[in-house]
Amino acid sequence: MHGGNAYEGFQLLTGLPSIMYYTNRYDSQKLHDLIRHADESKYPMSASCSNGVGGLVSSHAYTLLGVSGNDILVRNPWATENYKVNNKISGDGVNDGRIVLSVAIFKQAFRSFTINYNREWKTTTKTMSIPQSQPGQSIKFKNDVQQEVIVGMVGRNGRHLVSSKASSNEKFALMGV
Repeated sequence: MHGGNAYEGFQLLTGLPSIMYYTNRYDSQKLHDLIRHADESKYPMSASCSNGVGGLVSSHAYTLLGVSGNDILVRNPWATENYKVNNKISGDGVNDGRIVLSVAIFKQAFRSFTINYNREWKTTTKTMSIPQSQPGQSIKFKNDVQQEVIVGMVGRNGRHLVSSKASSNEKFALMGV
């Protein structure tokens, strides 16, 4: 794969759902909690740098390692630490690409991040028809068990349908976390 999005790579490699999240849609605490939950669940994550703040490489994917305290940990797969805070290189001095960022800087530098929900999922298929004469009709799902649920929907032409709360790139909705 040359270029593209991490969620496509995760889905191609694992066959399991990946969701792209846009950082500007979350306040700092919710963003931190979402990444912490994924880290604790051992889900692989990646972040797409869109703004080369402090020397971060723009248009480049970083491994999203998780959280440490109130900070977010990323890793440059090129194994270089070129991010500077107050003109001092941020890192542990090992030059392994690990970088510690505040949530505010993470949101500024990274437009989106991807979580690959790589675990054994119980799958159920439900076929339904929604008449075309009723555009905008909503479909509701109830999650009585309070567990993670991923809903994927495919339209008549084989394309994934998008939730009204999702971005154009989010193909699945994660509910009940």
